[in-house]
Amino acid sequence: MPLIRKILLLLILMGSCFVALSSEVKYVVLLENGVKAGHQTVKRHGNKVDVNFDFKENGRGPTLKEHITLASDGTMKNYRVSGISEMGGAVREQFTIKHSPKKLNQGGFYLPMNSSWEVNSLMITALSKSKNNYLPLLPSGGIDHGYRMPTSALRLMPTLFVVSPHS
Repeated sequence: MPLIRKILLLLILMGSCFVALSSEVKYVVLLENGVKAGHQTVKRHGNKVDVNFDFKENGRGPTLKEHITLASDGTMKNYRVSGISEMGGAVREQFTIKHSPKKLNQGGFYLPMNSSWEVNSLMITALSKSKNNYLPLLPSGGIDHGYRMPTSALRLMPTLFVVSPHS
């Protein structure tokens, strides 16, 4: 292979590594009648995620900015959100893991009071990485992903269950 081709191939491969580490995805939120109701922009750079979320229906809805740092298991090491809630109240919430999950005796996925839809996506991704199909939620509860056999079907159907700590 000529030297020029080798250099071009190397540059393409190096460029694809940077693309994989950093990305931006923009979503447009449409109502059933086709009216634009908002947007969500997700910027990723390594284990950091920044989200700009705005959704309005009948003039009400949240406008949020989130900054998330992910742990290697997909849970959130650091989470900050600020903005306005659905009914117009101020939102300022943050969460930080200061100790390793081993010291806590239990890791978990922090579930904020006000968040974008990206948090749900991250939670499902963390659940898919769990070894026992169960992900503890912080401050309490958990989410279980099991396969259940419905009585009316002969095939396995994936289901998602949110488990209360009081159940």
